[in-house]
Amino acid sequence: MVGLRVPYAIGKFNSYIVRVAAFLAAEDPVTHTTNGARLGMTTSELTQLAAFLTLWTDAFLLHNDPKTKTKVTRVTVLTIIKNFRIFFSPILNRINASANCTNEDRTELNIAIRKPYSKKKVKIKDKVYEIAIQLGGGEIEIMCRTTKDSKRGKINPDADGWFIAYDVVDPKMDNPDLHPKVKKVAPESPDECFNSSSHTRAKDVLDVGAENIGRELVYFVKWYNHRNPALSGPYGPAKTIIIL
Repeated sequence: MVGLRVPYAIGKFNSYIVRVAAFLAAEDPVTHTTNGARLGMTTSELTQLAAFLTLWTDAFLLHNDPKTKTKVTRVTVLTIIKNFRIFFSPILNRINASANCTNEDRTELNIAIRKPYSKKKVKIKDKVYEIAIQLGGGEIEIMCRTTKDSKRGKINPDADGWFIAYDVVDPKMDNPDLHPKVKKVAPESPDECFNSSSHTRAKDVLDVGAENIGRELVYFVKWYNHRNPALSGPYGPAKTIIIL
C-alpha cells in the first residue's frame, strides 16, 4: 500500500472516510458483529467515527461547491482532517496489531499488507537513508529508503520496519523542570533519547506536538526487525531539524 494510511488531500480523504466508515459499520450477516467491533473498536469509537463522517459530509459539500467554497471552508475541512487523523491513527495502529486483521481489512483501511514471515536470520548491516518532510503543526513525515538517491520509500528486505530514537531540544530553555519532555542539551547517542517508536511503513508521520514548534528535533534512525530486534541494523548519525 502506497502513501499515508489516512490521506491529507481533501478529495482522497473524502473517499477514504466514506469507504472506511461504511466498512467498519458493516455487520456480519450471521453474528451481526460489525467489522469495527471484530477489529477491536469500542462502541464509543464507532459512534465518534459516525459523527466525524456527518461533520465531514456537511463541511465537504460546502467546500466542494464553487458557489460556497471560501478560505473559511478550506480551513474547516483541513481542521477536520487533522482532528480525524489524531482520533483514528491510534485505532489503526491497534487494528494493525490485531490477530483478527485480514488482508482484506488492510486493503479497506489502507494498512500495509504484512510480508510472510521468513525464518531467515540475517543481521542487517545497512543504514537507513531517510528524508524528513515538515508537514506543519509539529508533524514530520519520515520516508526511509534503501538507497541515497531513491525518490521513493522502501523497507530493507531483511527488515520489517524502522526504528527512531529522538528528543525535542531547546538550548535556550530557562526552566527545564517546567518541560520534562524537552531537553536543553542534544543527545549524543540514541541510548540517551527519551523517546522512540517503531514503524512498519516506509513512510510514516511522527507527531512531536504543536507545542514544540520552533524547537529542535534530534533523531537517530535504523532498520528494525520486530520479531528479532537483535538482528536490527545500526543507527545512522544524529540528524537535527527545526520543528515547524
